[in-house]
Amino acid sequence: MKLIFLCCLLLISSFAFPTYAEPSQLQQSIDGNSGIALQAGGNISNVNLTIIHGSADYQKLKQAFDKAKRYLDKDPSDPDFARDYQVAKKELEDFTSQILKLAKEIDKIPLNSERGKKAKQLFEKGDYQAAREVLDEKEMVQEKQALLKKKEQDEKELAETTSKLNDLAADYLLKARLTALDYQFGERRISQTRQFFEQALELGRTHERLFEYAIFLQNNNQFDDSEKFYREALEIRRDLAKANPAVYRPDVAMTLNNLGVLVKTSGRRDEAEKLNQEALKTYRELAKANPAVYLPYVAGTLNNLGNLVKADSSRQREAETLYQEALTIRRELAKDNPAVYRPDVATALNNLGVLVADDSGRRDEAEKLYREALAIRRELAKDNPAVYRPDVATTLNNLGVLVADDSGRRDEAEKLYREALAIRRELAKANPAVYLFYMAMTLNNLGILVAADSGRRDEAETLFQEALKTYQELAKNNPDVYRPDVANILESLGSAHLKWQQPKKALPYLQESVELYTVLNQQAPQVYGERLKLVKQLLQDAKNAQ
Repeated sequence: MKLIFLCCLLLISSFAFPTYAEPSQLQQSIDGNSGIALQAGGNISNVNLTIIHGSADYQKLKQAFDKAKRYLDKDPSDPDFARDYQVAKKELEDFTSQILKLAKEIDKIPLNSERGKKAKQLFEKGDYQAAREVLDEKEMVQEKQALLKKKEQDEKELAETTSKLNDLAADYLLKARLTALDYQFGERRISQTRQFFEQALELGRTHERLFEYAIFLQNNNQFDDSEKFYREALEIRRDLAKANPAVYRPDVAMTLNNLGVLVKTSGRRDEAEKLNQEALKTYRELAKANPAVYLPYVAGTLNNLGNLVKADSSRQREAETLYQEALTIRRELAKDNPAVYRPDVATALNNLGVLVADDSGRRDEAEKLYREALAIRRELAKDNPAVYRPDVATTLNNLGVLVADDSGRRDEAEKLYREALAIRRELAKANPAVYLFYMAMTLNNLGILVAADSGRRDEAETLFQEALKTYQELAKNNPDVYRPDVANILESLGSAHLKWQQPKKALPYLQESVELYTVLNQQAPQVYGERLKLVKQLLQDAKNAQ
């Protein structure tokens, strides 16, 4: 009988033979049947020692312990009895200890299922076997498999839903872009376009959508809202770049660059420069690791920073250094890939020409830059007129402005203007939304040139009036964008009539120009303040000359 009992215990546990020891303090408390309530996380548990002792599990272990103790009491020197006693004692202590531990922790377990709640109730009553049976393994396995399958289906459905939401957002973005080109909406064009951008954002405020919306708003002089969306996109992109700089730092730099251009428009030049400098620093770092990809962006940001610095008459040399570096980079890029980068070379030459032309002592140098840019653009336009003829017209116009300052070369300037005008008229027929503005610009420049000849007043008037009518038509559909140009052409007309000693005719043009510049000055005083003062003085001169 002794041998059979030992074999049963060995199936439960196998270890080295311990020496006999007296029952522990925990065992003494169990034998004492105290019935003291337990604390569990500050709450009194329904489980107490009396309930534990009354459980079937405890009784089985207690019987095994009592049996082992009787054998040991009969023969304390028998090592087998001593080992059997220690095994039974440890199992009883471990059981009680684990029940006490679970009693303390069970309230913290989120048991929300009916099965779990019932098992908890049974546990607290001391019916541990029933609690285990309630947690039916077969049933739980089936439920687990069903839930995992549903989760997989839900995740698939979520992925499909997300994909469909993104597809719908893309449709809204395309709708917005197409609406932006539909000038039949008139003054509602911008509001209609904005509505579709907003719909896309409702489907998810991604940095790409915010950025694209900001660009549209910037291009349509909605500067405050544009800045708001740029900054939201920038914040998202900065966060993304912290986790994945290789992917998102370029996006951060691009947003900084565009935001810098926008802030410059509102006259906050110091802030704009800070943004452009950060963008430039980022692009320079990126270009060290990948010059083929990021050197073009370095050049573009240098160009934008040059445009910004150029506005400060005391920083012309600094601006020129920036333009020259941009030109150098683009020339190097064009050596290996002329098809891609020669247009950028021409742009850099043109921009540097504009800067140098402001120095009356460097007009020959400016003309050389313009003519090199013009030669490149003429060659490019031979193969791709749709893309590069607009650039040819731009350089012709700029070169005309330079040459027109020399009174002895006005015929040459007029020839340049008229070629530019002819190109822009053709472009405006095919795409008035884009090129009517540029056509009106050259009409204005040519009008100023012709107006200098007192014998060609009627011709100058005709040019000015066509420019005015064009700008006014554009402003009907997009007043925020074209109101400054209407104000400018009105100023040109008023100035011309003053020069022709016709102050009475000059008055209505100058008066309307002042009214428009007053509104513009309220919106952006740093941009339009000086212009408003100038036109007010012309208006006063016209009044005094009557």
